[in-house]
Amino acid sequence: MSRVAKAGYIETPSPISEMCRGVDAGSPGWRGYIHHRYFVWNDKGTLRFMTKYPVVDHLNFGDLENVIVDVLKENPILWNTYFAWEDEITFEYYQHEVDYHLINGQLEKWYGEMVVESIDQSYKSGLEFAKNLQA
Repeated sequence: MSRVAKAGYIETPSPISEMCRGVDAGSPGWRGYIHHRYFVWNDKGTLRFMTKYPVVDHLNFGDLENVIVDVLKENPILWNTYFAWEDEITFEYYQHEVDYHLINGQLEKWYGEMVVESIDQSYKSGLEFAKNLQA
């Protein structure tokens, strides 16, 4: 996009919404939108991508599962990732077996930890976006 435009705006579902079960109408309890292949979030001006593997439906995040639903009910703006860019799009793609591993203990970072980090960063950037809208 930055090859054909000087500035733009990208909006995607947030990792928070991609972790909720049943958000895709008719999906039988799967997490997020079943046709989406990536978690996408804004990390201080860098658009980050990480593959949303089917195993995410089988990960147990304990109390975080209910917290996510409550957070989205209280802050609907957190359903999406918001990314405005100028001149170029700064991005990073996290790769399996390079940045994390699907099996806990095989690399420094486990996929589940990366998912939680994406949720945390998405939460922070979503609230920052909302704050800027009010200013």
